[in-house]
Amino acid sequence: GTAEDTAPICSTLGAIGIGVNVLFVLWTCSLFLKSYTQHILKRVQRAQSCCCKVFKKCCFVSICVERADLTLDIIVQDSTNKIHFIGANGKLKWSKQLNGQILGKPYQIDAYKNEKFQILFNTEKSIYAVDVLGNFLESFPINLPFAATNEVVVLDYDQNKNYRLVVALENNKIYNFDLNGMAVIGWETPSIDSPIYHPIS
Repeated sequence: GTAEDTAPICSTLGAIGIGVNVLFVLWTCSLFLKSYTQHILKRVQRAQSCCCKVFKKCCFVSICVERADLTLDIIVQDSTNKIHFIGANGKLKWSKQLNGQILGKPYQIDAYKNEKFQILFNTEKSIYAVDVLGNFLESFPINLPFAATNEVVVLDYDQNKNYRLVVALENNKIYNFDLNGMAVIGWETPSIDSPIYHPIS
């Protein structure tokens, strides 16, 4: 046939080829995600087992810390409220004593805006921010005036990494701190009728 006759066929075959390639990429990605998820779960389970065997304590908190190269570091907290940082190679890097149990889930932040992450979380008494070397960030821990009733929530209003730390305390007020440990200017510290035990959304 003429070029005009074969053009629609070629176009259809091309479209089919693109569709097959897209499906193959999606299938490959799904396999990778499934494998990576299983990898994460195994690392968490190994960290929990390691902590219980090495430190002879019951571990009740475990957190995956994702690095830029997709390897994982693990933080676990034992029953004495000490946290342990286990590197991607499975070796203990450092331990830190906290003044209580971590409430809720920790957050990864980029306080220095250089793609190097820190971990932020709170106990009833304090808000902590620590880097992967085990150093507390300047101005941390932030000692709270009253006991926290929920986990701190990290907000980034303008997506510029000027984080705000919002937490409810047992005096039935909601506080908002910056990374310098100061109350955010303009925040009126609203009062609530009853304690908040869930994360503020």
